[in-house]
Amino acid sequence: ALIPQVSSFEELLTRLQAAGYEIKPGKYVSCRAPGQERFTRLKTLGADYTEEAIRERIAGRRTKAAKAPREQRGVSLLIDIENSIKAAQSRGYEQWAKIHNLKQAAKTMNFLTENKIEQYADLVSRIEEMAAESGQAADALKNAEKRLADMAVLIKNVST
Repeated sequence: ALIPQVSSFEELLTRLQAAGYEIKPGKYVSCRAPGQERFTRLKTLGADYTEEAIRERIAGRRTKAAKAPREQRGVSLLIDIENSIKAAQSRGYEQWAKIHNLKQAAKTMNFLTENKIEQYADLVSRIEEMAAESGQAADALKNAEKRLADMAVLIKNVST
């Protein structure tokens, strides 16, 4: 975490050299850690490590981008082991499919328990509630878009 401690890109490079890194200036700045065989271009470390991005972070105009949280995977169906050709041909696949199905069943049970869904009727009512909420959100979005379009026309008329 040197970037918060330095006041310029050049000071950062000087501190890296003092820590034993070799710096190779050029179109793209490269560095090599002690014991590392090849130089590594800073830009290959990611968008936050290009020279421009580092300069912006030092100046305080940019913060390191936070990693986006991994999206939860959607619904994954169970594998029909009885009718699966792969399972018949491969004992390993069959074993994997059994474990996969058990994990999916456990996830389903956890979801139902967390959402207090004990009967099929509860599930149906929750689906209907969510469909109604989705419809309301879509209507609100349409209204907001209409207002935005109206305001854009007003702004255009006022500015000309």
